[in-house]
Parts: sequence; structure tokens; C-alpha cells
Amino acid sequence: YSSFMGMYIDEEQRGKSLATKFMSIWLLLCLKCNALPRTEIINKPLLSLILTKFGFIPQQLTSDCDSEGDIDNISDINAGIEVEVCPIANIQDKPQKGHEATNWYPDFAIYSKNIRPGDGCFGEREMRIQRMMITKYPPSPRGKKTFVKTTFDHPLLNFVLNPGSDSNQSTTYDSIKKILQEQIDDVLGGVDDPKARMSSTKDKADPIDCERIKIPVDDVLLRRALFGFLLS
Repeated sequence: YSSFMGMYIDEEQRGKSLATKFMSIWLLLCLKCNALPRTEIINKPLLSLILTKFGFIPQQLTSDCDSEGDIDNISDINAGIEVEVCPIANIQDKPQKGHEATNWYPDFAIYSKNIRPGDGCFGEREMRIQRMMITKYPPSPRGKKTFVKTTFDHPLLNFVLNPGSDSNQSTTYDSIKKILQEQIDDVLGGVDDPKARMSSTKDKADPIDCERIKIPVDDVLLRRALFGFLLS
């Protein structure tokens, strides 16, 4: 396994899609090393959105949430909470100014039927670091849904731990791996032909999208470098 614990990006470098790119690099390493990707408990909504984008499935939901994501026991630390992530412009209770003491202003908001401002689910420091706020009202238009306060497993891990549990009989380990590889290529650049790569990225300003990231190390050597303490 390879367990993702979290990510911190310097405030001056935020807003450049770096989190998605760093996540893609981690997943690329997982594929090259045949490591099954999963996470520890994630409490950052933006990271949860990225995990959801790559197909990760929240785990602590079956016994704690009903079909609409409502939590039966919100005091349970392992109970995943469904949230909607949205821009500040989409909420009713917009902040009028930055926080007086720390001089910060939220970049995005979250809404959940199970979270209210000041209920202790997110501390002041946690919200300041993430530059987010909690809104009391559903956003309009509605936000993107994900889960926080839960671990996530990738379908690759679920397939290995629960073979045959997928109702789609055509699903195989290789087919799941192929989908993940395509998602990684979409972020890091997966076109080998230089002309095709230039054509597909000519409108993108960020130069990292114009280069295919390659790891010039044999997969076996890479696995030994990352997980050698586990190998005999």
C-alpha cells in the first residue's frame, strides 16, 4: 500500500492546480511500483475533491450515513461527512471583510446539512490554513460534492481486497489501472508525439502541461527505493 496523508502548498503558490499535479505524481509512482493507493483521514475539502476526481471512494460511510449523506452519529470521528464545495460568490452569507486578528479572507466555502459555523467540526486555525468558511445555506448554483473526515480507497485497492464484488463483470484490475493512467496523463501530459502534444496544449499557459513527466528509473529499482524496507 501507499497511504496519502495530506498536502501543504505555500500560500503564494496556491491557485495553480499544483495539488492535482502533485496527486498525479504520487499516483504515477503507485502505478510504477504496483503500490495500492489509499489515504488516511482527510479533512481538507479541496483535497477530497481531487481524490474524488481520481475515483477514490470514501470508506467510513456505510454505518454512519444514510443514503443522502446524513450522519446518525456526528460525534464519531470516523463518520464521513458529505459537503458541497463552492466559490464565495455562490453563497448568501458572504464575509464582509477579512478576519481582523489574522487578516485573512476565505477563498471558498463549504455547505453541509451536518455542519454549522462554530460547531467545532472545523477549528478556526484549520479554516484559516485552508482559507475556507462554512455557509449556513445551500449555495446557488450548487457546489461540487465530496466527503471529509474519512479515509479514501482507490478502486484498485478495493478490487484486490474484494475480488468479484463489482457488479460489472467486465471490470478487471488492468481496466481500472488503465483508467487511472489515463486520468494521470490528462493532468501530467500523456501524449508521446511532440506535434500532437503541442496541438493539444497550445492554449494552456502552464508549461508543466506541455511536458510529459517521465521517471527515468527502472520500475523494480524505483520500488526498492520507495519500499525496499518491505522487500526481502
